[in-house]
Amino acid sequence: MCKRFGPFVFGIDLVVEKNELHLVLKNWSLWVTPLPICLAPKVVSFETEHNGRFQFFVEIAHRFTGLIVRYQGWLESPA
Repeated sequence: MCKRFGPFVFGIDLVVEKNELHLVLKNWSLWVTPLPICLAPKVVSFETEHNGRFQFFVEIAHRFTGLIVRYQGWLESPA
């Protein structure tokens, strides 16, 4: 899967571990120029279902800038 944020494109693998769907950053580029993965932001992101709720956690940080974004929460279908 690819996600685009402005001029950046992030290649992401979807990996299932312990009933969680993890989004794992595999590569990134600026426009069409590939960038070294060692300089990429660190991404911790997963989704799961627990007690009928869709739960998610996302954290993106970079060693030069620190924390960029972190959010978590849950969704449930209306009764």
